[in-house]
Formats: sequence, C-alpha cells, structure tokens
Amino acid sequence: MTASGLLAQTAGERPRVAQRYVIHHLAVRIIPDSTVMEIPFTASQLQALVTLQPTELTVPSRILREIAYNGLDVPDFPRPITMIFARAYAEAVQHDVRYFDLAAADYDALRLADYINQFGFHDGRVRYRFRVRQRARDNVLEYIVQLGPRYQLDTIVVHGLDELPDDVRKSAQAVVATVKLRQPYNEIAVRAMLEMLLDTLRNRGYIRAAYRYDRDSLSPGQHRTASMVLSDTVAKRDRVIVYLNPGSRYKVGSIAFADSTRGNPIIGGELKARQLVLSPGEWYSPLRIERSIANLMALGTFDRIWADTTSSSDSLINLRLFLYYRRVWEASVGWFFNSTFPDNFNNTGVDLTYLHRNLFNAAQAVTLYLRSTLRNTSYFAQIVPDSGLGRSFVIIDKDLESGLLFTQPDWFRLTDRLRVDANFQATASYRFVVDPFKLLTIALRAGVLVPLNGFEERVQFDLQLEANKPAGFDDALQRAVERNPMIDSMLIRETLEQYRLLNNYTGTQLRWTSAIVALRYFRDFRNDLFYPSRGNTLTLFVETTVARWLAGYSQAQMTYTTYHPAGSGVAAFKFRGGWIWWHDPASTIVPFDRHYFAGGAISIRGYPSRQLVDLRSGGTNPTQFGTLTSYIGSATIVELSAELRYSLSYYEALGEFLASQVSRLGFVVFADAGNAFNRLTRDAYGRATIGDVLDPSRWAFVVGTGIRYALPAGPARIDFGLRVYDPMQPEQRWITSRRFLGSIEWQIGIGHAF
Repeated sequence: MTASGLLAQTAGERPRVAQRYVIHHLAVRIIPDSTVMEIPFTASQLQALVTLQPTELTVPSRILREIAYNGLDVPDFPRPITMIFARAYAEAVQHDVRYFDLAAADYDALRLADYINQFGFHDGRVRYRFRVRQRARDNVLEYIVQLGPRYQLDTIVVHGLDELPDDVRKSAQAVVATVKLRQPYNEIAVRAMLEMLLDTLRNRGYIRAAYRYDRDSLSPGQHRTASMVLSDTVAKRDRVIVYLNPGSRYKVGSIAFADSTRGNPIIGGELKARQLVLSPGEWYSPLRIERSIANLMALGTFDRIWADTTSSSDSLINLRLFLYYRRVWEASVGWFFNSTFPDNFNNTGVDLTYLHRNLFNAAQAVTLYLRSTLRNTSYFAQIVPDSGLGRSFVIIDKDLESGLLFTQPDWFRLTDRLRVDANFQATASYRFVVDPFKLLTIALRAGVLVPLNGFEERVQFDLQLEANKPAGFDDALQRAVERNPMIDSMLIRETLEQYRLLNNYTGTQLRWTSAIVALRYFRDFRNDLFYPSRGNTLTLFVETTVARWLAGYSQAQMTYTTYHPAGSGVAAFKFRGGWIWWHDPASTIVPFDRHYFAGGAISIRGYPSRQLVDLRSGGTNPTQFGTLTSYIGSATIVELSAELRYSLSYYEALGEFLASQVSRLGFVVFADAGNAFNRLTRDAYGRATIGDVLDPSRWAFVVGTGIRYALPAGPARIDFGLRVYDPMQPEQRWITSRRFLGSIEWQIGIGHAF
C-alpha cells in the first residue's frame, strides 16, 4: 500500500500541516485466476462500490482550473489575475473536490474483498495504491483485486424441514432445489433462496418462521445465526447449513371490513367479499392478504387500505381491513396530448370529463366526456410555415367527440383468481376528414376484460357496432381534382374510392356500416409509465368484421417494446408489425381508423407523417401526389426502432434554478427502419407478399438524434432524422447520392417515441 501524498513531520523539522491530495482518477484492476472461466462482475461494477470516488468537475470549473494552473506555470503571467482565477476555482469546487483518505481506502479494500467473497472467491485479496503525479494535478487511486480460485457449491442442508407436513415440506424442498449444486458459489442466489423459503412457510400458515439464533458466549447480549457456510480450502468447495425454526401454524379466524366512507356511497359487502382470496379456516397467508388488498384497490373506489391482525387463540388470527374511500365524483377540464395507433398520430386537444366511481353501490364507474382533437400535430407544425395557420387548420384532420363509458368491475368469476369486468361505451364523433368532407360516426362497444396479473396484464374481448353519415364528399372530390391539375383525375378518384363507397352505401344518411369482434392481449411490465428504464410491453390483437355490411376485413397486429439500463442511460427497442386482410376490395371498405401509416413522430422519424410507403405496392409516390395520399393508408406495416436515452445531471455549481432546469434536459440517438405496404386501393392492394414485406431493401433506414425536456407526463421532444437509405428515391437510395440537409426531417412530440 502506497500513500505518498500524506506528509509526516520528522524530528528537527518545523511543524507542518499535512497536505490533502485530490483524487483525479479511480481505477480497479482485476487479476483473475487461471482456473476461473467466467468472472461474474466487471471492474466498473466494483468501482461503483468504492466510497472514495474521483473528483468530477463541471465544464466551467475545468476552465477555471486550467487558467489557474497555466497562470501558476507561467512566471511572467500577472500574479493578481492568476489568484483571481484560483480563488474562483476554489469557490466553485469546494463541494465537488474529493480527497484521498487512508482509513476510507482501507474500508473500501475490505468492502471489495467481502463482495468478491460472496461470489466464491474466498481466497481473494484486495490492495490499493495512491499515486501522486504531475505536481499533484493528476493523482490516481487504484485498487488491485486478485481473485484466486472460485469455490463450488457442493451441498445445502436445511435442518427443521422434517417436522413439517408432507405438502409443505415438498414445497420447501422445491425452493431449496432452485439453487443449483456443483456450480460456483453465489451468496446472492443463496440469500434469495433462503428468503423465498421463509416466504413459502409464512404463506402456508407459519407466520413466525425464522432461522434459529444462538447466543454468542463471546459477546453477551449479541446473537448470531446458526446458518453457516463451511469451506473446504483443499477441494475448494462450500457447504451451506441452515437451521430453520418454523414455529406454530395459524389459520384465519374472522375477516371484517371497517369502512371509512367520508360521506361517499358504501360498496356492497358481497362485492368486497369477492375480492378476498382467503377465507376463514384457511391457512394464514400474507401474500393472499396483499392480493386481496390489490383486488379491492382495483375497484377504483378506495384511496388506501391497510390490514390489522389480532390473535384469538394459539392457532387462529383474526383479520380486519380498513377501507378509506375516495371522493365518488370528479369533474375536470384540461389539455391533453396523446398518441394513437395504428395511424401513428400525435394528437392534442381539450377534454371535458365527468366521472362517478360508484353509481349503484357496486363500484360501477360512469364517465361522460366531450373532447375536441387536432390530429397529427407533427404534420400540423410542419405545414404551418408554408400554408399559414388558417390554411393548415383547414387541411389538418380534426374531430369533435362526445361519449359515455360504463364499467362494472368483477362482473363474474371464471376462477377464484380470474375475474371478468364488463364495459360498455357509446360515442358520437364529427370528423373533418378532407375539406369540405365531414363524417359523423356513432359507435357502440360492449366488452369483457379479464385481468391476468392485476392491471399489468389483461385480455379483453369486444363487440363494436359503427354507423356513419358522410357529408360533402362530392364537393371534396371536385376540389381535389381542381387543386391538383397535374395529377390524373382517375388516380385521384381511385385514391378516394373507399370514401365514395361509403358515400354511396349510406346515401348521405346515418347507416350501420360495420360490426367488429376483437380479442386483445396487453402486458405492461415497465418500472415507470413515462420514463421507463427497465421492463417491457407487449400488445397483441386480432379483429374481424362479422356482419355483411359495408366494412369487410380482418386484422392482426403485434407491438413489443423493451427497456434496459445502459451505463448512465437507457437502451430502448421497439418492434411493430400489422397486417390487414381486405375481404372484397370492389365492394367493401376498411374503416379509416384501422389503416396503417408510416412516417411521423412515433414511426419512422426521417419522413413526414403518413408520407412513407412502399412504391411497388403503394400505388403512387406521396412526394409527387401531395397530401391526398394521407387519407388512405396501407394494409401492412413493419417498424423497428432503437434508442439510447441520456439525461443531464444536476450541477450544483450552476445554482439551484439553472441546475434544476439543466437536469430536466436529455438527448437521444436513435435508429428507425421499416415501411408500409399494400395501400388500401383496388389497384395497389395485395401487390406485396410476405417475402416483399420482410425484404430489407424495401425498408427505409433512418438515424438521428433528439433533445428532451422532462415534463410530468413524459418529455417534450424534438427529433431530427436522417434518411440514410430511402426506398422512395429509387435512383438515389443512399445518402451518399443525395443532399445531406435535404434528407433530414424534424419531428415534435410529447412523450417518448415508444
């Protein structure tokens, strides 16, 4: 161990103050043993365990430091100026500088030794050295970790299982068997197994199950666990011995509810009782109590719930649940920003909502709403500079919608754990599609929802009926022909053919046009809804029309996202694929909100919204055909995306306000790929096969970067996407054959792209 930076006073010398040395760099060097095939940790992971971390300076502090040091190194540089910068540097870093400390270094060495010992490196050794370089301006603290051989786990012996009933003992033995023998020792895995073993016993009535403790004769009043690890230093093997004390076994006595309604309607006792997954006479289980509380909270009427227990005998425990109710109604007016699929739109608008949580004393929730929506805000922002605000508002897709939503939680039970929720929704919307074409839609939807894992995983089955009444189609078609004199009028009519079929079918009257059944599976295991750093989501759905009305199609779609820590940032990935089977292109339509569109802020970000399509199966090139192509989508889509997301740190030197704003900033680098195929026109539909869809040469490839500003409901963002490979320009597919700046598209949005 070397600590050359600490100065000591020697005999005959004038007393001096010991100099403190700054830690500029920290390094951890691992020296493996030749017998070790795999090391279960990295140097960076060990470095994170060390308390003595290197000094991290902000950019302004680094600039002051360089000026001050250079002034000291140059004799002719004015001394007063040097001292001004030196004092400014000292004040700026007074809370950031980290110094070497001998006692802390010794502690860190012991901490690292203990950590590697948990992975079977019982013979490992840790030492350190502190080197002072360049007149104490580039000091390095290095820890040297010599691992030695890794011990194997040979045996696990658990005493105390023999006195348990057969079913409990078998469950406990199955838990013990989760730790594999003849494998390298891993204390983390052993500890996890021991905790799981205790949970197994406690959830089978042994609520006081614990490991036996013996009084230590060397330290009166202290206790040590009798569980131990015995190591064979010759054979390099470990043996784990556990002494278990199950204690007495308890059953549930009585279960009672204590309602604190705070003036709100009370929930019926039968519905509350159905939420319980344990009953009197069953073995006491903390896990079942937690699940019961989760089921009660899922009703949506309670603010919080807590449980209290009392012992009525040596074998019975009474349970009392305290229920605190939420206010039964809410009314709100607010601005919203959301994303919709499959049209890949960012939308914004104003929403007026009234909610009642317990209409008939069985947690029935009723929601009434009125909503005005401006669809595709990214496209709106892009066309405003060229078209002006008024013209852009006329062009953009928008609607006014009102609706009623009724839900009945726990309508009936499939099993004790699988409940079925019922819901019904009625909506009326007035949509401005293409000036002056408008569409009135009445929709009725009834469905059942089965939660599989709370709200995080569920299956839903829906039946939806839809009626439409178009207005102004003929005028809209005539205007489209007049505004696009360079385009064949027959091509325009073919593009808007589905709207013509709808107009003719309804006779401009309100008529039922579609009956759809849908089955959806949804899973969301993210650790945060708006800023996930771990977990994944999966959405699967299939739907088809079931009545011989105007709409005739079947559809299947899958969307998967996953999130992983990546150093100080997050790596995020997305896959989305969908396919529509059009039953009869000559006489049926696919409802417009089912069409697939590629390009935009939550799709392939190198293209404007709805402006990316496969040319061979797209019928026309959107860059030559204008905005008319945005009214008819495609039957097939494939999208792949990857992002690296980073956020800036909180820099105290900037001051509280500025530092808090800077810490909200972040940036991403991303890559998108994919395309939309088989435009839903009679001439284009069906041209692309599965092989064509999976052919990467027909995909667009985009790379880019973006800026983020954190908001409570997700970040506000600006993305810049570069079209590296553009299948819509057959003669100039690669960026090397195109103008660089002309191949960049910008997007705005609220919330991450996925």
